Amino acid sequence: MSYHDETSRTLAYASHDCLEGLLQRGRGLGAIRARQDPHEAAAYVYDGIRRDWKWDHQTDTRYLYQARLIKDLGLSPTPVVEQLAGDEEEWSRAADVLELLALAG
Repeated sequence: MSYHDETSRTLAYASHDCLEGLLQRGRGLGAIRARQDPHEAAAYVYDGIRRDWKWDHQTDTRYLYQARLIKDLGLSPTPVVEQLAGDEEEWSRAADVLELLALAG
């Protein structure tokens, strides 16, 4: 389910108590729930990299959270690699996550 409003080009968070909303916000409870069903969480993790959900672009290290989710959940990095073909912002977010995955081995 997409919460992206195509007409106004704005993003709206999913509910704060569902898996999608928790992952969008970078919450620890989201990571815990994602471990219960990595297959369900995968689409939300990849969407979190594709769309920029950060509140503070100067200090938010969401890419660390996202890279850790991919590693801990055993998700494939292929969808993130495919995001390198996106626009500059999407490419940058994907590159940040991939860099951390590479450093983690």
